[in-house]
Amino acid sequence: MSNHTNNNSTAEEIDLGYLINKVGVLFRKLVKKLFEVIAFLIKFKFIVIAILLIGFGYGYYKDMNALKTYQNEVVVIPNFESVDYLYNQAEIINAKIRQRDTLFLKEILDEDMHYLRNIAVEPIVDVYNFIYQAEENIDVFRILVHNQDYENYIEDENNYKYNKYHRLKVGTTGDQRSERIISKLLAYLNTNTHYQEYQKLSIENTALQLAENIRMIAQVDSLIAAATRGTAAGGTSVTVFTENTDQRNDLLQVKQELLEHRLRLQKRSKDEQAVLKEVSATYNIVDKKGLYIPGKFKTPLLWLFAFCFVFFVKYMYFKLKKIAEES
Repeated sequence: MSNHTNNNSTAEEIDLGYLINKVGVLFRKLVKKLFEVIAFLIKFKFIVIAILLIGFGYGYYKDMNALKTYQNEVVVIPNFESVDYLYNQAEIINAKIRQRDTLFLKEILDEDMHYLRNIAVEPIVDVYNFIYQAEENIDVFRILVHNQDYENYIEDENNYKYNKYHRLKVGTTGDQRSERIISKLLAYLNTNTHYQEYQKLSIENTALQLAENIRMIAQVDSLIAAATRGTAAGGTSVTVFTENTDQRNDLLQVKQELLEHRLRLQKRSKDEQAVLKEVSATYNIVDKKGLYIPGKFKTPLLWLFAFCFVFFVKYMYFKLKKIAEES
């Protein structure tokens, strides 16, 4: 038993010693290769310095004169059931950009067509606003969520239409054109005659409802006034409701609901100013995806790598040639 234990211990010591020896050999080889690289750079130090300086200058020049890429975000309200239209148009415009359909893009953007990179739309999920719009929406939301998980509901494109606000993301090149490009895109999207007809009908209907709402509020005020009686000393009128407390509460509740409805109608009239109503816009957000290295650093390093790679290929050629001759 003791001999077996000693044998295992000795084997482990041998394995550990072998591993340490191999690591040491590998480390010495790495140090040797590193020294060879340093020696190579020292040998060609003047060429290396020239490459770094010229590459830095060229990279700096390219950075200063390059057109930067920006992301622009516009929050819009797609009115008159135009949510699907907005998303479809975004896909069409992206397809036209990929196809380099200059005729289509020129019709929308004119001389700015070459500076549009991409366009995307995403919903700004606001379940509470959807429920607040109407009581029947509570039942609709309950049914939708009952049939699928909440996260799936959020990601389902079929449910995008239930969100009032949507974020329009537009990629552009050049900081002097972003606002103009966004303006032209929105102008184009708002020229659909079908939704313009819906807009006209909706504006007329909203105005009619507002007028009716004002008339109904005046009627409720008349009923409240008719339900008052008495005057205070000195002839000052005092509102004294009848003993029918339920009637009083009902009238006040009706008026409150009418006032809230009028506020919603007034907001709607503001939103109906365009098929796609612009709410807010943020321009020229620097688009830096992944690791960004300025050209003034990237260019000299790439040039230096190319210079070293040429000598590495030459070195490998002679190395392989020597092996082949020895064989």
